[in-house]
Amino acid sequence: MTGQRPANLPRLPKTYRARTLLIWATGFSVALIAASILGWFALDPHIRERFNNFQILTLIVIGLVLIGFMMGLGMSIVVADERGLKIRNAISIRRLTWDEIGEIQYRHGDPWAYAMLAGTEDDPVRRQMIGIQTTDKDRAHAAVAELRALHAHYRS
Repeated sequence: MTGQRPANLPRLPKTYRARTLLIWATGFSVALIAASILGWFALDPHIRERFNNFQILTLIVIGLVLIGFMMGLGMSIVVADERGLKIRNAISIRRLTWDEIGEIQYRHGDPWAYAMLAGTEDDPVRRQMIGIQTTDKDRAHAAVAELRALHAHYRS
């Protein structure tokens, strides 16, 4: 859309993050590392000697996968710009233009916001925006309001 940007729209690009989810993911990751290290040294040395290198490496890889999964979710974001939205949920990244989005949906009881794809009303297609979490309460409501205003402004 051409013309001046209305005053109620945020400066772009704007990034939305699930703050509470990131705090929990970081906390659980630190706790997992600490518990693993403390658990290892709490074992009797005789028991620790029975682990071979492959078994130790397997346990480390499992821990890293768990931490990677938690932090991937915790670092989920939604980035809005003049062209549309970039949605990063854990390891997947989707790019949607404003015209591809029918509406921004965030109903009572939803765990996060959704981008409903335009033209799919008969068989709705929703894209999760994990970067906007219900657990963030007022921040999530403000983010959805901003995205709806941007959608209304930039949709042709």
